[in-house]
Amino acid sequence: MIPGPAGPIADDLRALAGRALERYAQGEVRIGFAMVSGSRAMGLGHALSDLDLYVVRTDDAPARAGTFALEGQTIQVTPLDTARIRRLAAQADGYRVTARDRSQQDFTQSDYKVLLRLANGALLYADAEHRELFERLDRETVRRLVVMRHATYAVELQEDVRGTVESGDLMTAMVSSQRTLMHAVECALGGVGEVYDHEKVALRRLARHPGTAHLLPEVWRLLHPGVAVDAPAGELAGIARRRALLASHLVGYAVLDGWDGPAARVPPFTPGQRGPVRRYDYGLLRFANGIALTGEDKGARVSEAMARLWLALDGRPFDEIASSPALRPLDAAPAVLAGALEKLRATGAVEQPPPGA
Repeated sequence: MIPGPAGPIADDLRALAGRALERYAQGEVRIGFAMVSGSRAMGLGHALSDLDLYVVRTDDAPARAGTFALEGQTIQVTPLDTARIRRLAAQADGYRVTARDRSQQDFTQSDYKVLLRLANGALLYADAEHRELFERLDRETVRRLVVMRHATYAVELQEDVRGTVESGDLMTAMVSSQRTLMHAVECALGGVGEVYDHEKVALRRLARHPGTAHLLPEVWRLLHPGVAVDAPAGELAGIARRRALLASHLVGYAVLDGWDGPAARVPPFTPGQRGPVRRYDYGLLRFANGIALTGEDKGARVSEAMARLWLALDGRPFDEIASSPALRPLDAAPAVLAGALEKLRATGAVEQPPPGA
């Protein structure tokens, strides 16, 4: 189970799932694997949510799919097969994504959902073969793949935000920036160990995790700014830019503080207006062999120290940069920071003064 604030699947739901499996197995005697997973099991369901069981037969003949009622609850049974579990476990057996080879990230939407259901699921029954497969799944690799998947989408969309803002296409800028921020929220949640496969519950998850709950008011305000379609262009552009800047904040801390293991907390987003600021159309990506700072359809490998300095550039005055949470793991003198800042400026990844907040 990937660490998260919801903890393990609740005992009452696990017990209900066990009774549901017993009932289901009366007509499906060759079960080799069964688990409970999904939104209800993860504490993310609603009044009409099913309790999801995933089942594999020992002979790999298709298990019966369908729904049935038990104790006033709807049980949904989804068949899986051994080959699919084995393939997904092999694809997530260690993080190996590089800038040149990103094939490990290539999941169909269906496989991605099943991968996360496996990573979050609770085993109800497994024979020796399927137990070994279930335990072989590297959940930390799954978490990193989730972080990188959403970081990649966010960075790509951040570039669209800048391009559409500068061309005056503010309708597209608003849509692109909203999508950017939602991917960044998923990235941040992965950075604190909370992974799931449905965007619809992203804000609920953001609110329930003690390491991200403080971010909800700003995220909500930016996603639901209450502006009219004919609002002034400067107001719309400012919202789109701030969404993208927050996205770079969320992604940056996920790939730095939340990479070697889940971070306890994402620092607050408190941009200033009197100092250097990272360009909102740039972002950080984490590969197996290093960190990349990417933007304007280009990317460059950077040291972790340089990546942390870029992340620290949130508009605060230069003499306050050393106090940024991004730089806490470092112990750099002001002169060193000043020299590194000039190198970042030369790449085009820094702006001064910041765009409208």
